[in-house]
Amino acid sequence: MNTLVSLVRARGLALSVLAGALALATLLPATTLAAPEKPALPLAATFEKDTSGANEAPIILHLKNESGAALTVSAHIDLSVVVHNRPKTREIAAQEVEAGAVLTIPNLAPEDKVTLTAEGHAPLVVSVPYLK
Repeated sequence: MNTLVSLVRARGLALSVLAGALALATLLPATTLAAPEKPALPLAATFEKDTSGANEAPIILHLKNESGAALTVSAHIDLSVVVHNRPKTREIAAQEVEAGAVLTIPNLAPEDKVTLTAEGHAPLVVSVPYLK
């Protein structure tokens, strides 16, 4: 009888320890386990309507480098208006943008999604608005 009681107590203790470990693991914030966040990409976005008619799409994106150093920026554009015989995305090759300088991306349509990347920074995603 004592052996049975000892087994039940040992099993209860093991379950309590397991439950405590599980509770502790779920209460730890996920950020303690994740990699440190990268700083935001220091680009300020402004949009301009292209009235020249030179481009298929009517919006120009201007990105001003607001950091104190040059950035090498590349862009991936998910097009909102697609034609079956053309690509659904557009790539802008890496370009160096000096501190205070402006990178211009023409030929954008409303609801295009532009993802900008630069080494050492978190990606910046910009959605192109409708302009009047």
